[in-house]
Formats: sequence, C-alpha cells, structure tokens
Amino acid sequence: MIETISRNRAAVTTLATSLLLLVVVGTASFQTWLHARIGYLTPIAALGEPRSVPGLRFSPMGHQMTAHMVVDGLLALAVAVALAAWAKGYGEKRPEAGSLRFAWGITRITMLLFAAANTVRVTVYGFQAETPGTLYLLQVGASWVLAVVYGLVVGTIIGAVASAVRRTGRERREAPAG
Repeated sequence: MIETISRNRAAVTTLATSLLLLVVVGTASFQTWLHARIGYLTPIAALGEPRSVPGLRFSPMGHQMTAHMVVDGLLALAVAVALAAWAKGYGEKRPEAGSLRFAWGITRITMLLFAAANTVRVTVYGFQAETPGTLYLLQVGASWVLAVVYGLVVGTIIGAVASAVRRTGRERREAPAG
C-alpha cells in the first residue's frame, strides 16, 4: 500500500489538495468574504444561480436545504476523485511531461469538472424550483462562466502543488543511488 501511494504521489497530492480547497471554498466565511468583495457575482445571484463551485460542507449554509448540501458534497467528492484519477492516468501515460504541462492539464480538467458539476447543480436546483427553460439556460451559462473563473484559480493551485510533488518524486527516482 505504501509503495502504491509513493508511486502515485501526484494523484494522492491532487486528491488531498482538491479536498482541502473544496472544504475552504464551501465555508460560509469564504463565501461571505468573496461575495462582499467581488461585484460580478451580483447579477449571477439575481438569476438564482449557485454562486460558486460545489463545496464540502458538514452542515447547510444559511438558507440552503439539506438536499442541496448533500448534492454539493457528492459533486465535490466526485470532482476531487476525478482530478486524482486524471493525475494518476496522465502520470502513467506521459511520464516525460514537464511540470508546467502537468499543472496546465490539471487546471483545464478542473475547469471542465467544475462546469459539469455546476450544470448538475443548476439542473437539480432548477427541477426543485420549477425553473422556466429560458432562465435555466441563463443559469447554466452563468455557471459555466463561474466554473472557468474558479477552475483557473483552484486548478492552478492544485496543479502547482501536484506538479511540485510529482517533480520531487521523479528527481528522487532518477537520482543515482549511493
């Protein structure tokens, strides 16, 4: 087991970092801080849109329903596991890839996963609120914009940490013994 973890250090680091960041993003403190400082979230909030990416929470936030918290938690776990699986697969498929390419790959897949997760969130919330079709399409579009913004920031952090760990592990394996 330890050998498997040491061989897949980038995947384990990606999983741990993404879970940590999704917990931070899901906190009421972070959401309040962010919404108080960034004005572009106001029109998205007016649409009734989820205003961030799914976060790992242990209790509902404010007026959030428990069902929404469970959906967000499951989606956040799915994003973290998918990122770790991608990091593991990419490391095996392209072991020669440099750190920058690896980090950029994690950033791109993070944006894509956040867009998919936000689409599921908007769909679940929309069915529950009986959202009209036009408003639903506006909410999906807005959630994709948020996914790109959050994906760039969160994906860059995850990618930087995972590529540093990957590079360190590669240097240790390539170092001459003795």
